[in-house]
Amino acid sequence: MSDPVSQVKNAADILEVISEIIPVKRSGTSYVSICPFHDDSKPSMHISPSKGIFKCFACGIGGDVFKFWSEYYQKDFKETLKDLCQKYGIPLEYSNENKEKTERFNLSVKMHELAAEYYHNKLMGANEAQVARDYLNKRQISTTTINQFELGFSLCPPQQSDALVKYLKEKLKVSDEQIFDAGLSLKSEKYNKYYDRFRNRLMIPIQDERDRTIGFGARQLLPDDNGPKYLNSPETDIYHKSSVLYGMNEAKEYIRKKDGVILVEGFFDVISLSQAGVKNVVANQGTALTAQQIKLLAKFTQSKKIFMCFDTDEAGEKASDRAAELASEILKDVDYELKTIRVPGEKDADEYIKDHSKEAFDELIQNAPLYIDYKINKAITETDLSSPQAKAKTVKVLNEYLSQINNKIVLNEYFKIIAEKLNIPEAVLRDEFTPTPSETPYSPAPSIKKEAPKRKVSNRVNGHIIYTKQTTLAAELEMLVLCFKVRTMLENFMQEELQLLNEASNHILDALIEISFSNPDLSDSDEKFKKVSEFLQGHENCSEALAELGMMLDNQIAEVDDDDKYRIALRLIRQSHLEQKVKDIKEEMAKIDDSNSEYLVKMQEKNTVEKQLQKLKVAS
Repeated sequence: MSDPVSQVKNAADILEVISEIIPVKRSGTSYVSICPFHDDSKPSMHISPSKGIFKCFACGIGGDVFKFWSEYYQKDFKETLKDLCQKYGIPLEYSNENKEKTERFNLSVKMHELAAEYYHNKLMGANEAQVARDYLNKRQISTTTINQFELGFSLCPPQQSDALVKYLKEKLKVSDEQIFDAGLSLKSEKYNKYYDRFRNRLMIPIQDERDRTIGFGARQLLPDDNGPKYLNSPETDIYHKSSVLYGMNEAKEYIRKKDGVILVEGFFDVISLSQAGVKNVVANQGTALTAQQIKLLAKFTQSKKIFMCFDTDEAGEKASDRAAELASEILKDVDYELKTIRVPGEKDADEYIKDHSKEAFDELIQNAPLYIDYKINKAITETDLSSPQAKAKTVKVLNEYLSQINNKIVLNEYFKIIAEKLNIPEAVLRDEFTPTPSETPYSPAPSIKKEAPKRKVSNRVNGHIIYTKQTTLAAELEMLVLCFKVRTMLENFMQEELQLLNEASNHILDALIEISFSNPDLSDSDEKFKKVSEFLQGHENCSEALAELGMMLDNQIAEVDDDDKYRIALRLIRQSHLEQKVKDIKEEMAKIDDSNSEYLVKMQEKNTVEKQLQKLKVAS
């Protein structure tokens, strides 16, 4: 029997799966629909039943039935496989180790969800919870909002510090140890007894982006109670604070619709803004942002537009600086916008929205500057422009922010702006500029590793986002199309001994070579594509490239200029290799003292490659 992934691919009709979720209509040899992954105003998503793929030519997303299900329902591969196996009646077996791990995870989630329900019921009905109801009333939190966020209260009756522990044991027949491992109880070594972790606190359930309750934030209500103001769940199998953003489960659909996400600091910033109608808002629970959270922030917004709305005090400024630096590293290969919402009057978002209105906050969003613009203007405004020393100090400060710009064109424009505002020659500013190496652990290693090109989104045309490919990736896909169609072109390209720079393209090429030489009589492009897709079914990173390639093959017609296409694609691929080689040599030179003889060798090597590159460009 074949593995479950292959069985699902054979059984699942991608057209059937998608049409059950969104309307689909025929268009030529394929089908089209409104894309559910961005704010689409016309059918931009194409579906090819024969190849089992979909592709949106507006936002760029594409893949097979697994990719569609995973993205639409925001599930990981394991959950997606489980869903599709259930849908098509395919048995799915796990190893004993994985089965036990999954069962522990699911039980822990179930305990948390039952605990959230328990706390919520106590808040709404218990006499002892009046202090929590008064607190929420004082903060102007409505009953509708309390129910929406399932706020609760962890009461602690006299002589009964284990009320939740007893409740979970009764309802789920779980052990003391299982409740402890889930992070919902503590153990008294003195009395050898387990008791509730949270007592006499306002309970704020924390859900992951898939709506599963995985932890709690617990707000102190009585000033004389022991412990911190906020007490969070510990790290467990299901709760990892560094990879969760509070409110993402509620906000993700609004982030897609607004094409932007607002990041605030605390639970009540999210709750109050959402209550007022600002729904695309999440919080990092008052800790420094992590790489996982940055990726999660960018996940649901097509334009990668992130608004930071932190406190305007020194701590807030430092948090914003750290977030900006980390974003420049994590999102370095995509076009993103990092903006800052400046709440006036030294208030946080929670206070501001209550004192003003949604319209007032919307205006703050509308007028939010790019974070780097804010920092540049702030630094220059605080500079004594009559003092050369003050100007020099400001340039040194701005160097840190300019180092976060990965686009040379954008960096060039900022040089002009800053030089004009400081009234210094642009050439002097450029001479003083030294890129600051990142202090985060996420900066790329200074090696010759070739990074795969990423998706890019161009400017809007008639209000519609148009998806574009980088030149290198476009040339590689064109070469793959030709190699699928014409075996002699595949053989010719193999003789070039060139690796494709895009990792997914390279995997596809390797698979095509394997399939073509294992099946010498196979000439049909569709059959080749099917076999290559099966060959690569374990490579999730190939899904989008395969989808794009499949659509390109579908749109191919008999042409007489395949030889010309081959020559152009080959030239562009060669050019990309030489450009990458120059870049690699420069990186190596940067690590060598220019007085070292090795530096001269590298300089000569660079000059040779640059001459080859120039010759190739002239020949074109």
